Amino acid sequence: MKPIGKKIIREEVCFIPAKLYKKVYYSHAYKCDCHDDFYEPQPIQCAEVPKGPIQRSLAGPSVLAWMIHSLAVEDLCFAC
Repeated sequence: MKPIGKKIIREEVCFIPAKLYKKVYYSHAYKCDCHDDFYEPQPIQCAEVPKGPIQRSLAGPSVLAWMIHSLAVEDLCFAC
């Protein structure tokens, strides 16, 4: 398999106390070298994409855990 490219699939925000950073997930595409270009097309395979906890959200598991902890334990109100 020979790599032919990559694209950004998903970005998520990660939270560690006193640190906030962005994690970027890429999907890599590969083509098969065992086929001849002149006689048959080369199949292209893409890597599996990891799924996030909430669709179309930048929040990662660590941010969601921090929010639930803040709501439950520290009794903060985000809707106020």
